[in-house]
Amino acid sequence: MTDELLSDGSDIAVTDDPTDSEQPDTTDVDIVVQICTPDEVVECPYGADPNTKGVGPCKAGTKIFFPDGSQFSPCSGEVLPQTEICGNSVDDNCNNDTDENVDEDGDGWGSCSDDCCDSILKCTDPAKVNPGAIEVQGDGFDNDCNDQIDEDPRVPCSSGTKFSGTTAADLINGIDICKVAANGSWGIVGTPTLTRADGSGAPDNLQISLMTQFGTHASNAYIYGGNMSSLSSGRARDANDPDPTTTLTYSYQTGNPPADFSAPYGGGANLPETNADCPAGSGANDSVMLSVQLKVPTNALSFSFNFRFFSQEYMDYQCSAYNDFFIAMLYTGAAGIPADKNISFDSNASYISVNSQEFFTVCEDKEDGCGGTAYDCTDGTDALAGTGWDPADAGGTQWLSTSAPVVPGETITLKFVIWDTSDQALDSIVLIDNFKWSAQGSSGPSTFECWDINQNTTCDIATEDLSGDGICSERDC
Repeated sequence: MTDELLSDGSDIAVTDDPTDSEQPDTTDVDIVVQICTPDEVVECPYGADPNTKGVGPCKAGTKIFFPDGSQFSPCSGEVLPQTEICGNSVDDNCNNDTDENVDEDGDGWGSCSDDCCDSILKCTDPAKVNPGAIEVQGDGFDNDCNDQIDEDPRVPCSSGTKFSGTTAADLINGIDICKVAANGSWGIVGTPTLTRADGSGAPDNLQISLMTQFGTHASNAYIYGGNMSSLSSGRARDANDPDPTTTLTYSYQTGNPPADFSAPYGGGANLPETNADCPAGSGANDSVMLSVQLKVPTNALSFSFNFRFFSQEYMDYQCSAYNDFFIAMLYTGAAGIPADKNISFDSNASYISVNSQEFFTVCEDKEDGCGGTAYDCTDGTDALAGTGWDPADAGGTQWLSTSAPVVPGETITLKFVIWDTSDQALDSIVLIDNFKWSAQGSSGPSTFECWDINQNTTCDIATEDLSGDGICSERDC
């Protein structure tokens, strides 16, 4: 009997003796015997999709029949498809396309655009992890693919005061928005604008400023960064600033509210009631409108900002046709935005004015408030100290927070607007600060005291006293 080898290197016995008891019964079996020669090279089975074999660098391995005729060598030289490596001019994944930007999760960022997670094999929700996302602190992921985990996604945009030559960009920075959208990432799109409420002209420079504090009471200091922005229908100044506020009224120009805001109420100068118990006024005089376009991070579902509103119409002109407005208008593809685009209002749907009984609480009590009932000012008048505003004629809100939904990756327009209604007498001011994106969803816009994270109007020390001083205040916003 002689031994021969099959092409895979295994032995098969072949005999010349038909009576040999070891001879297998091959009556119904076809046996193919390949006789290999020394140093013969044979292709090995290919270990990937056969359609990729021979494409780019992909190829099957080979094995060599040893010169002594004993067996084949191990397979070697096989090249299988790999993840595409950007910029090497090689078709690494063997699909007839070189250096393509593979975007497996469909988030607009691919393997050649610095997406650090394009598959659920790397992170739980890859579509929300890419250079266009914002870092979500505490989730343990490098959301924005910058090789850092859980870092503060914001940096202070500006610091100090500015009372002359103040631009729209200065004011947007003062609200803590400064990142410019670039290379597909989020941030400011285009150039912010500063106009009157109807979009025409420009406000007087005295109506705008960057402040570190309004007056002398500690609660009126900025919340985040190094300053805050202020807009006023009079002077955006306190008693200690250049060109200080020394009287109740400063007049500049007459005009109309934003067209999109007034449209649901008949357009033109028409306005809604600030409160269901109060008459509607008309016009938007001595107005300021700050507008900005923003590209939303790919993982952001909402945003928020803080503001504090003061008016000198309290107490004699509360619940009249002369009550000033502060509104924030949002243009987004998200659901739940009111027809007039305003996203800042109280739980009674009252606009931000002296007639928001839920929020206008920095004042002196009076007997004849909105609806003819007594008006209780639960927060006193301490916050008016040093503002130049007489507590007998003025009042305000605590620091409030407005939150609103957005669509990830869209470009929104946000407008902050303040004005005198029906006349040009008795001014108002708004302080705006601490804009931030959130990965938390929102069913619609809402406004609440800025520390009240769960919006139950109760100070929950364990979760809402972020400063650890035993109370819930603007320092926890």
